[in-house]
Amino acid sequence: LAPLQDIAVKQRPGFRRHTLQGINLFVLEMFRQFPTILGVNLYNYFPDDSNGLPNAIQGSHDLARHDTATVAIRGVVRTDTTLSVAVTVTNLAGHKLPSGVGFRRVFLTLQVIDAQTNTVIWSSGRTNALGILVNERGRPLPSEFFEGQGDNQAYQPHHQIIRSQDQVQIYEELVKDPQGQFTTSFIARATEIKDNRLLPKGWSTAGPAATDTTPHGTVCQDPDYPCTHGGKEGVATGQDTTTYEVPLEALGGKDLHTLRLEVGLHYQSLPPYYLQQRFTTQRGV
Repeated sequence: LAPLQDIAVKQRPGFRRHTLQGINLFVLEMFRQFPTILGVNLYNYFPDDSNGLPNAIQGSHDLARHDTATVAIRGVVRTDTTLSVAVTVTNLAGHKLPSGVGFRRVFLTLQVIDAQTNTVIWSSGRTNALGILVNERGRPLPSEFFEGQGDNQAYQPHHQIIRSQDQVQIYEELVKDPQGQFTTSFIARATEIKDNRLLPKGWSTAGPAATDTTPHGTVCQDPDYPCTHGGKEGVATGQDTTTYEVPLEALGGKDLHTLRLEVGLHYQSLPPYYLQQRFTTQRGV
């Protein structure tokens, strides 16, 4: 055993508190619903400590709602042909959002709603009951399961302007395997195609790990993102603004004063394509 002074944790001034919850509510709920199957002990040996899992679920929920990100409408402009809406997302996490394993994703939703009937007239980022992104007809977007082969596989690039309901702003990392197919396997990562995860405020292209953590893909053309290759250098503001150009003809001639705009930011720890790859690669299940 090393001397105590070499292994004891020393008190340090100026430390920063960090809550390491990961907001993986999907897995926490699995632990709560199937503790015996998953080998999770819901009760501690200490008599008054039986609420650890419910507290973790509530804590993760609160962290996601209040301390992870904010989303706001920054401006609404009507032209002769479009209703232009600028939406800004601000990263509060202190690191890339989403973080952790590479298949986490965060996506932005904009809905134009008829306030009189409370029906959605136009939207980007709507989902069905399974959390699958769908178009205005309720059909899954081809990008949800990377339809196609090789260079023709469908996915959502980083968007600065969104003009149709099958375009969605998704903050994520996407990687292809050596055969050129999108993969979520940890051991098949070969080529990074997209990494537009929201940078933390203060991230710099001059930082010591900038090359390893720099954005990838078309996001490097976005002035909101400094990038060590193919884009502007500088320091990240921790924000990204997406502009939605909604065609006026898609609104059915409705008076704009009768419409309501709603925006939201949604986090998925296990996206549909991740589950599909698990189901199609596991044999005997």
